[in-house]
Amino acid sequence: METLTIAVAEVDSHISSFLQESIAIHSSFKIIGEAKTGEELLELIYLERPNIIIVDYDLPSIHSTIFNSAYKDYLPAFELILIGREKKLAIEAFNYSAIGYLFKPIEESRLLSLLYKIKESHSIIKRTTQNGKDKRILIKLSNRFFYLRIEDILYIEIIARKTIIHTVKSSYETTEAFLSFVNRLPWYFYRTHRSFLVNLKRITRIELFGESYLAYFEGTDKSANISKLKIREVHSLLIR
Repeated sequence: METLTIAVAEVDSHISSFLQESIAIHSSFKIIGEAKTGEELLELIYLERPNIIIVDYDLPSIHSTIFNSAYKDYLPAFELILIGREKKLAIEAFNYSAIGYLFKPIEESRLLSLLYKIKESHSIIKRTTQNGKDKRILIKLSNRFFYLRIEDILYIEIIARKTIIHTVKSSYETTEAFLSFVNRLPWYFYRTHRSFLVNLKRITRIELFGESYLAYFEGTDKSANISKLKIREVHSLLIR
């Protein structure tokens, strides 16, 4: 049985102890580190790459680090659970693509419900993967699940914290982290731009567009951005 790793970012020692004690008896999860500031959490995420982070919304410097878009686009993928006291927490959890939120004082049943929800989703994703390459990929849309054939995906982009998956006929908007798709898809899905992950096998032509480039695909007018810093690498990959 795979164990999901957790990083805890909480300044209240009583809450930290509660989380440690509540999670320790469940073999499906393991806390691998704690942080008291946003900077400490940022370092922990880069070093340990936890599957889940549990974060106090009022943690010092949290909004200038992992909640800052300058960092967010480059962080390893993880599932987020927020902790707080105010009613606006539910809205903020949605804005930051959190899997859920915990009001103080924390209810153990609510904590475990969220953790096992993540565990179930993680297991479903893993079952759809064979030899590191997905034949189909699971997309979570609100309370629904879609299974898309990887070959049908043209590109994936991130717009205002929303991840959008494009096929020839449709587009699917999800709150799943953009970087989670970077980690799950085969090598030929290449990050041509900080906000675009493109299926190189579906590109039919590339055109200059201002200071950058646009990739086009057969059977549609949709296009994806290619940074001028990436164009040489894209050309090399397309002819390999």
